[in-house]
Amino acid sequence: MRIADTQPKVVFMGMRSLFSCHVLAGLLAEGIAVQAVIVPGTREVAAQPAVRPLSPPDSASELPLLTRFVQPDTVQLAWEHGIPAFEIIRLSNPKALDLLRSWQPDVIAVACFNQRFPSELLHLPPYGCVNVHPSLLPAYRGPAPLFWVFRNGEDTTGVTVHLMDEGLDSGDVLLQKRVAIPEGISGETLERRCALIGAELMARALRELRAGTLRPRKQQDAESSYYPWPEEKDFVISTARSARWAFRFMRGVAHWGVPFPIEVAGQRLYAREAVSYTPDGRLGAPFVATRDGWWVQCTPGTLRVRRW
Repeated sequence: MRIADTQPKVVFMGMRSLFSCHVLAGLLAEGIAVQAVIVPGTREVAAQPAVRPLSPPDSASELPLLTRFVQPDTVQLAWEHGIPAFEIIRLSNPKALDLLRSWQPDVIAVACFNQRFPSELLHLPPYGCVNVHPSLLPAYRGPAPLFWVFRNGEDTTGVTVHLMDEGLDSGDVLLQKRVAIPEGISGETLERRCALIGAELMARALRELRAGTLRPRKQQDAESSYYPWPEEKDFVISTARSARWAFRFMRGVAHWGVPFPIEVAGQRLYAREAVSYTPDGRLGAPFVATRDGWWVQCTPGTLRVRRW
């Protein structure tokens, strides 16, 4: 079955986050017609409805500074383009499925939605649900792949656009692109780069699905890896590893806003950020205090950090 030679009807689903917002912006820049934007709601209020429309604030009654989001926001972007936005508490709720069914989407485009899709939703659009994931699947499945890419000291990562199935990031691959990780790049910059590449790949996938020229390919589970949400212990810096690794990792995940415990000489130093490193430097001591932090001896190299 082919989508007619018109713009496919697309519903976008994502988080109120940097990655989702940049993917949506990229799709709109590519000329993809988005019917609606869906973000997950919270279960904090027991009486909250299963589906809640999100309306822009009344700018006539609020100060302009209070109606703008400091960080990129998916819902704000939808409002700016006249696209209706909704919160959904649980995708399996009949009211949620009725809402999604009412648009009769040809495809559902997904970027970092934090709820499992029920089977009925996966099979609702003719071309299925298409997700963009910031890794070269089947490697780095899971909710925070870029964290683990930095943690594992990778020099490259990638972006995958794939069909969704009932597994976790396990559906057939549509398109992929490898992405280099420059020295000292921030996680936010890499995330934005992956999101924009993902939007380009997603738009291309939608066009090629419509034209019938795209051939999905199965993921090889034997080559897969899955990583969970990071825990406090995953931010620990071991001086048994190189200064280059520590510098790249700390720069890459600094936007998480948590301290980096550095294990050195039987104690822990709590660092805020990595400033610089020397690949073969020697201090003659496990660490040396500076005005705002420390130089730390790694294996090999020295790392300069600012204290928490």
